[in-house]
Amino acid sequence: MIETEIREEIYDSIPKEEWDIRDTIPQLAYLTHNYLRYYGKYIPPIATNLIKRYTERKDVILDNFAGCGTGLVEAKLHGRNSIGVEINQLGVLASKVKTTVIEPQKLTSIYKDILENASQGISKLLENGNDVMLSIPSKEAFPSIDKWFLKRQKNHLGVLRQHIFNLDEDDIIKDFFRLAFGAIIRRCSNAYDGEVRPHINKNKKPRPVLAAFKDKVEDMIQRMEAFSQEASKDVCAKIFHHDSRDLREIVEDESIDLIISHPPYLNAFDYAPVFKPTMHWLGLGYSATRKEEIRAWPATNKNLVDRYFSDLDKCLAEMYRVMKPNGKCCVVIGDCTIKKKPLATHKVILNLATDKGFKIERIFSRKPWYTTGRYSYDPRSLKKEYILVFGLN
Repeated sequence: MIETEIREEIYDSIPKEEWDIRDTIPQLAYLTHNYLRYYGKYIPPIATNLIKRYTERKDVILDNFAGCGTGLVEAKLHGRNSIGVEINQLGVLASKVKTTVIEPQKLTSIYKDILENASQGISKLLENGNDVMLSIPSKEAFPSIDKWFLKRQKNHLGVLRQHIFNLDEDDIIKDFFRLAFGAIIRRCSNAYDGEVRPHINKNKKPRPVLAAFKDKVEDMIQRMEAFSQEASKDVCAKIFHHDSRDLREIVEDESIDLIISHPPYLNAFDYAPVFKPTMHWLGLGYSATRKEEIRAWPATNKNLVDRYFSDLDKCLAEMYRVMKPNGKCCVVIGDCTIKKKPLATHKVILNLATDKGFKIERIFSRKPWYTTGRYSYDPRSLKKEYILVFGLN
């Protein structure tokens, strides 16, 4: 039974603050935040405000739904150590690359070699194609590949992928170019570029592969140069491909100063399929992610809703275990609409957390000034975003 009721006088007594953050998407995509368009992430100012308010330099921050590393990047910029946990391997890849300082000159040298080799391969492909090595996901692994990609795009991506995946470099450098490759997949496909859910755009002219890759890598290298100047050198970000429902293997008891938790929003959209084409091209285990993730859509399925809150309850138990006695736990969540009826998700989580032994100290809220797009699963689902701040009783 989902408990959404909180006595009005108790709820009204909780200190509340309204945050008015009206930065545009380009303004929020500074430094390495712009490396990958990762749908469903929270905005950097949320992490920045919480980090400044509740931590000191070299404290340890846990982001147990790290996504593409937004909170981890902000921790690195503000001199805090961080631990990121993410079930989606695309998010793990992005988080590692975005938080690691890599020498821009070395990236530039390797990038020029990749571009030259891929250009030669595509030229040969256009001439005869007989001796050109292509690295393309199989139809068995990616059955709908021909739906999303024209033959030319598929072959050109296959040439580029071959040269990136065969790099004889340090893992993080190879990951840098893998992420750049992943970032252009949507632009080179038949899907709308700006929509959350992959959706065929019959009128779209996909970007030429090498042009898209060139623009992306050059922008990423410039951002890496700026990030390397601003990131703290004496702190580290550790990122784990792991399940947030059980952190015992990677996080010790009472070791975390601040938790920033941004679980999937109930009934907002179906998360893993949004990244399906990109994950297939990167070989990042889409099927495993789909099986392991905490499902949040469709909330018309009562069993799914019950399982969603049961899973979050397990996450809260782990958050309680790892937080220091004087630490803070901040849960970023939005309410939802199910069959045109509102569900106060943040109140459910508040109840679950207090049952675990957390004490609610403050509620921040903000109205998102961006939309989720015409082809999102339920654009009405997010009216307001809440940040629930808990201490310990």
